[in-house]
Order: sequence, then C-alpha cells, then structure tokens
Amino acid sequence: MTKHHPHGVHQADSERGQRMPRQLMRLLGIGGIGLAIIIFTMGDLAEVLPGLDGLVASPVFPFIHESHDIAAVMLCLYIAHRVSPGLGYVAIIGFLMLHIPYALLIFFDEPPKLLRLLLMSGAAVFGINIIRTRVQLEKELMVQAMRDSLTGLLNNRHYHLELEYHLEQSRRYGERGAMFFVDLDGFKEVNDRLGHQAGDELLKRVAEVLQQNLRKTDSIARLGGDEFAAILPHTDAYAAHVAADRFRQALSAVTAQSPVAVSASIGLVVYPDDGDSVESLLASADRAMYQAKLEGRNRIVVVGKQLAAMPSLAHAP
Repeated sequence: MTKHHPHGVHQADSERGQRMPRQLMRLLGIGGIGLAIIIFTMGDLAEVLPGLDGLVASPVFPFIHESHDIAAVMLCLYIAHRVSPGLGYVAIIGFLMLHIPYALLIFFDEPPKLLRLLLMSGAAVFGINIIRTRVQLEKELMVQAMRDSLTGLLNNRHYHLELEYHLEQSRRYGERGAMFFVDLDGFKEVNDRLGHQAGDELLKRVAEVLQQNLRKTDSIARLGGDEFAAILPHTDAYAAHVAADRFRQALSAVTAQSPVAVSASIGLVVYPDDGDSVESLLASADRAMYQAKLEGRNRIVVVGKQLAAMPSLAHAP
C-alpha cells in the first residue's frame, strides 16, 4: 500500500512553518549540552584536575559541588523534553563519561557519593524513556486523529483541511487541480448478504485499489460509509479522468469474482473552475456522483466547464 504523509493541514506547509523553530531548538539543545559540560567540569572534575584548584578554594564551590549533579540531570531532561530524546541521551552519556575519573577516585573512599551519582543517572535515563514514550504516543495520537481507523486513509475532517489548503494554494498561486467523489455500487448488498465483516474487508480493499492507482502526492480519504474521495493537485480534467477510470476498472476487476458485484460511481470536478470554496466544490462533486448513479452506475461524470472540453469522457462508463 502506498503511504500518505501524516500532515496537519498539509505536510509541506507544516514543515515550512516548523523548520526554523526546529533548527533553533536543535541549536539550543547543542548549547545546552555545552552548558552541561561546563557545569560538570565545575563540579566533581574540579576536585581531580590540578588546574582547577582555585575554583575548589572559591567560597561558591560548595554550593556548585552539591547542586551541579541535580542541575545537570534536570538539564538533560529539559533537552530530552524540548529538543529530542536522542539529544537527552547524548547529554546523559556525556554526564557519565565526564564523571568516570571522579567515580574512580571515590569508588572506595566515598561509596555514598558514587551511589548518588548512579541513582541520579538512572533516574535521568528513566525520565528520558518516559519522555520518549510520550513523544511517540503523541505522534500516534496525531496520526489517529487524521486517519480513518478502518482503512488508514485520511478521515473526513482532515480531508476538508487538505482541500482547504489546496484551494488556498489555488487562490494565492494559481494552482489548479481536480478532486473526485466515489460511492460504491452494491455495497449495501454486500453487507446484507455477506455480513458487515465482509463489508469492512471490501472497504479496505477499495482503499488499497485507490492507493495503487493514484499518485503518492494525491490525498485520498474515506469520508464515511462507502464514500471515498481524492484530491489530485496539479491535474487537469482529462488526467484526473484517466486516473479515476483506472481505479474504476481496477475495482471492477478485483470484485468480479466475488458473490456480489461491486462497482464505483464517480463525480469529478476541477478547482477552481467548479468551486472556489470547500463547500461549493464538495457540493459539485456530490451532484456529479449522484448523476453517475442516475445514469446507470459504474461510470464517471465530469461537471461544470470541463464538459465542453471533453464530451467523449464526461459520461463514459
């Protein structure tokens, strides 16, 4: 199955908006690791490196010595939370490596300090694991929020957002494209005769056939029930008709041997010609799809200004 991007309104637009903040956060993360190294060095390493004797004699050193481990662990957790869990792990590894000389020094003389160091490091690793799990869960929830649970296609709400994005691109940059509605012919009979499980399997098969016959850049959705839709950016009416008909024929071939013959009635529109808003474009596609039903099903109807340009294809079965 062809996978589609889990974007918000649109992945490309979202990435453009987030690229600079992400780069800034990575820079802050690198700077944070550098700060952590400085904090580590001012703490335990000050006791084992001769060049830092003056720091040890400073009146502020006891405060730094007692608090720097806690501050460093908190910084590692902050980096993991605000930048990435990976950078948090890097900071923790740096924390442990920089403490190797100190750990060797106190291994026999001051075991409680060594135990404290190990416990804090373990707590930091545990905390970062929790953060990593949360980040992964948030990603999964985001995908679930915009995907149909049965087919994995975009859901109705996200499809509307995708369509609004492309219409905005059309208004701003003159982008042209097409979209089509699909309503399955005979789906109710599948549910009635073969059961709802067979109906669900059919819907998943329809989603696969759509993905196999459209481009990776096209947005495909299940709107609900047995209704599907697709947005084909940078596509004219003829090319969109070819793609929709390729899907229609592939679906008929797939279901030809099943106990219930299933086909697709498709309504096709082009934006901005057939609508410059989500509501008007969806209404035009819906009317075209129902016209295909009235004309005998298993066909594509193209509406609006495109009819005159391609009369031989407008109602072709």
